[in-house]
Amino acid sequence: MRYAQHNDDISKGLIPCELAHLVIGATLYLGDPRRTPVRVSKCDPNTASFSVTICGFEDRGAEWNLPLWDISKFLVVPGSPCLAQSEQRALAKNSAAMNRCFHIPADETLLEKSQSDIAQLKIEIDDWLHRNCVGLPEHPEVLLENMVPDEQWSTALEKIMDYNDLAQMDRDFAMNFASNPSAGEVVKGHRIVLADLGLCPYKGHVLRDPRTFEGDWSKPRRRRHILTRLAFMRVLLSRLRLPEVPLYRTIYSNDRLDEPRNTGFVSATLSQDVAMAMLEAGKKTRVAAMYWQQVAPDRLFMSFLETPALSSHYQEAEAVLLFSPSEPAF
Repeated sequence: MRYAQHNDDISKGLIPCELAHLVIGATLYLGDPRRTPVRVSKCDPNTASFSVTICGFEDRGAEWNLPLWDISKFLVVPGSPCLAQSEQRALAKNSAAMNRCFHIPADETLLEKSQSDIAQLKIEIDDWLHRNCVGLPEHPEVLLENMVPDEQWSTALEKIMDYNDLAQMDRDFAMNFASNPSAGEVVKGHRIVLADLGLCPYKGHVLRDPRTFEGDWSKPRRRRHILTRLAFMRVLLSRLRLPEVPLYRTIYSNDRLDEPRNTGFVSATLSQDVAMAMLEAGKKTRVAAMYWQQVAPDRLFMSFLETPALSSHYQEAEAVLLFSPSEPAF
C-alpha cells in the first residue's frame, strides 16, 4: 500500500521511501495509520535486508529486520539524506536477485504422518499435564471471555516446552510473531517447515539468510516445536470442551480486499469488541471488512491464553492459526 497519496500525508509533507533513503540513523515513518517512526540501524546488501529500531508506541525499542523491497511500506520527509549512487545500485541489484518466490506443496502422505505424530504427542502431553499440572482451569469461558493470559495454562506450556528442550524457541518465536511476523526469517523458517510436514503449503520469498536453519533453529528442532505446539493446543481446547473456536478477523486496504493470502500463520481474535475496534480503525483506509467463523481446533497454533507474549503490548485476545486454503473466510 502507498499511504503517501493520502491528504494527511500531503499535509505532513511525507513522500514514499526508496532504497536511497536507507541511510544509517535516518528516520522513516511506517505507512500505518499512526505513522510509526523508526530509525534505520543496519543495511545488509548480502541478505538484501535492512533493520530498523521502532521509536514510538508500544513496540518502542523493538528491532525489525526487513527485506529491501519492504522499503515501499515506509515514508520519509522530503530532502532527507540519500545514499551514494553506487550504494543505491548495489542495493537494487541484490534486492532484485532475492525478490523471488517459490512454492512447496503440502504432501498428503507427509500430512498423515504429522497428524499421527500430533495425536501421539497429544496423548503424552495430556498424561504429563494430569501428573504435573493439577487444577488447570477447564471451562470454555477462560478462553472465550478473557483478554489476558491464564497463569496456570501459561505455566503448563512453559513446563511442557522446557521438558522437550523447546522453551527458549517457543518464547523467541512468540515474541517475534507478536512484534512483526514479517521481520527476519524466524517465522518464514517455520512456514517452510510447515510445508515439509504437509501441514500447510508454502508460497513466499526465498530465504535471504543462510543461517535460518542453523543451530537451535535447525529444521528438526523447528519440526518438534511445531508438532508439540499443535498437540498442546489440541489438549488445551479439548480440556476446555471446545470442538470449534469462534474467531473474528478484520482486514482493510487502500486498494481492494482479496481472498485470503497464504502467509502460513493467520492472526485472528476471540473478541468481537477487538474486531470492531479494528474495523473502525480500518475506516481510515478505502475498504474494510470484518469476518467471523468457527475454526477447528487442529488449526490453532497458539493463543493469548497460554502465550503471554501475545498480550505483552496489546490485549487483543489473539489466536494464531495455520493457514488453510480450503477455509471460506480466513
